[in-house]
Amino acid sequence: MEEKQSKLFLIVLVAIVLIVTGVSYAYFTAMDTSEEQVVQSGVLELTYTTGQDINATNIIPTEEENASVHQFTVENTGTLDAHYNISFIDITLTKMGMDTYSHNLKWALYQADEDYTEGTLVKSGSFSSSSGYLSGDNEFVIKTNMILAPAEKQSYLLKVWLQETGKSQNEDQGLSLAMKM
Repeated sequence: MEEKQSKLFLIVLVAIVLIVTGVSYAYFTAMDTSEEQVVQSGVLELTYTTGQDINATNIIPTEEENASVHQFTVENTGTLDAHYNISFIDITLTKMGMDTYSHNLKWALYQADEDYTEGTLVKSGSFSSSSGYLSGDNEFVIKTNMILAPAEKQSYLLKVWLQETGKSQNEDQGLSLAMKM
């Protein structure tokens, strides 16, 4: 009799294990499925429009109000907020064919309206180590992490000039500057 009870107990135990296993499998299989997921992305696009370029030859020392002016506009033509930097790139600043720097060769970047009327000063400096420029640098970052919302645009004025010091400026003779933005 005891043998029958052992067999019955074993059969019940195996049945319970099979039922629990089947239910667990069905539960986890049902939980494994998910709803459809949709990922959308936007378009990141900036348009750089240049206005008046700087074209200066035989520059003589002067003040900022007589500086050469470069006008440009950055427009967000995409669908996402755009983060951008303003930099001088492909810089060539030489004297007698050698890379150099100049404390007196100045620049100033201003925000402007659509008619390029000068607004708020963004940043100013010189092509020297005191402003972060080192002789031979190919890139000079002016301002980082500027933000434009979609369909927004911002215009700028860049002024470049050789600062009058009131003294002999022989060290500035023969400077040659070329760069892009």
